[in-house]
Amino acid sequence: MRSRQGCPVRYLQMDGVLYPPLPGYAAHLKQVQNFPCRSDDVWIFGYPKSGNHWMWEMVNMVLKHRSEFENDFMERYLVDFEDLSSPALSRDSRRVLVSHLPCQHAPLGVFEKGVKIIYVMRNPKDVAVSAYNHLASVTDDFRNLSFSDFLSLYMDGKVYYGDWYDHVFSWFARCRGSRNILVVKYEDMKRDLLTEVKRVAKFLDQPMDGDTADRIARACSFSCMKQGKREYSGKWRQDGLIHSVYRKGQVGDWVNWFSPEDNEQFDKRHEERMQQSGGVTVDFQLD
Repeated sequence: MRSRQGCPVRYLQMDGVLYPPLPGYAAHLKQVQNFPCRSDDVWIFGYPKSGNHWMWEMVNMVLKHRSEFENDFMERYLVDFEDLSSPALSRDSRRVLVSHLPCQHAPLGVFEKGVKIIYVMRNPKDVAVSAYNHLASVTDDFRNLSFSDFLSLYMDGKVYYGDWYDHVFSWFARCRGSRNILVVKYEDMKRDLLTEVKRVAKFLDQPMDGDTADRIARACSFSCMKQGKREYSGKWRQDGLIHSVYRKGQVGDWVNWFSPEDNEQFDKRHEERMQQSGGVTVDFQLD
């Protein structure tokens, strides 16, 4: 399809959801749905650029009761792209696995096995800004778009992983009545990371003293993550254009990107979509 400015943008479409047009990717996504899950797995789901790296580090620290970064990389546990037979995904020890997939394309085993699922949610305006900066650095299609042009595609769900509202609402619907799914908001992590560390620990049945929780929260602060975490350099970053997945980590950075016209159009669409939210609340700024 084409953007408002006439720039071509290529996608893979699967059941109405748009994905990166990678060779063999449709077959991979179908294999992901049959990925063998284990009852002790911890799965982190979230729309892209919602804080999955952040949560992955936190969960690993909570499970190990120590405030040290993983020597490994989250990307090796991202089933959306990793070879499903890789040593990381097939290891015997407890796995912390990650996916950006919408609910309908998630591995069937995450529901059948009753695994622990953490769904990370971030407000859609900041997601749009972060996604634009990421995609413009890794794909020629999005590199040629202005932010306003990208935003029009984003509001129509014509970006990788589809519509933000469809993604969030489908997972929230799945959360209702389930003790195995915890929703964590990016904005709440920015407000009070210590409280969210304790929530995650409780959800994962990990007794934790206050000192350990405090050390983990300090280690997982954005500044510590950006300075102390060694980053993955393969796949999407082979062209050297991505400098870091930790860009700013702010809440409300969208105000520096949205024009008044962009914001007016977005707010109108947001109000319309939130009428079907089923109780979802969105924080565009911190209190």
